[in-house]
Amino acid sequence: MINVLMCVNKKYMDKAEVTLYSLTRHTNEEITVYLINKTLTENDIDKFKHFLERRCRIKLNVIEMRNSFFDDLPITEEFSIEVYFRIIAQYILPKDIDRILWLDADLVVLNDISRFYYQDMDGYCVAACADGGNGADNEIQEIKKRLGIKDTHTYFNSGVLLMNLNDLRVCYSLDETMKICGDLKDKLRFPDQDLLNYLYQDKTKYCDGKLYNYQAHSMTGFNEKETVILHYTYHKPWQYVWRRIGKVNHEKYYWITKLKIGALKDITIGLGSNVLYRIYRPFRKIVRIVRK
Repeated sequence: MINVLMCVNKKYMDKAEVTLYSLTRHTNEEITVYLINKTLTENDIDKFKHFLERRCRIKLNVIEMRNSFFDDLPITEEFSIEVYFRIIAQYILPKDIDRILWLDADLVVLNDISRFYYQDMDGYCVAACADGGNGADNEIQEIKKRLGIKDTHTYFNSGVLLMNLNDLRVCYSLDETMKICGDLKDKLRFPDQDLLNYLYQDKTKYCDGKLYNYQAHSMTGFNEKETVILHYTYHKPWQYVWRRIGKVNHEKYYWITKLKIGALKDITIGLGSNVLYRIYRPFRKIVRIVRK
């Protein structure tokens, strides 16, 4: 049994469908998804549940987040309130669950995830992969300095996070966790990721990022037969379809999964945006030349 944790708003529901459909296509394990919800309507939930049961063989459990734990933390167009919920998941998930896999909704699964999921946690609270950094190592160092994270700590990407719930439940109390969040709220750059890195210094087991969290914008050496999780950490495929000519076409895996789902409307919109981009790109170069 693989337990998966997700927290999405309406904007990311269709992306979550892609992620979960790709997951179920590459495992024979039973999958249960725990969705912590604050903003989705009953109708939204029903549609999501129907899709997961009909197309993915996935059982959905919804946990309603009615408390205002995170209302005072930074919320933007890029970082909605849902990104924070995993920080306290260990306190609100059923007590009989000992581990759960957090997946961002901007990734696709390309191979069997079982080896990552069932790994020995070796007493660590979470298992994660080092952040690709978008080439901005200086920014990561600045984040660590501002937050008071040890210089020796390897800053991880929180989009794929295996959570050892038993150890997490005793690592901090809920009150301690919320106090840390409040103390750091004005120092955050990547809010949920910054907080998780602060909380789990010396408590993180590191895994191979090229296998389990391949960040398309910053990593090289992509291997379709070996990479388990492809993560669109910067360029989102629903913004551009097959945009990067001459480079590895990471976007195609998202759109192929969309095609398998049968989301023809989304594919049509994506292709339209791609055509517009192809028209705009040379026009932009001409404008720059004229200005010079």
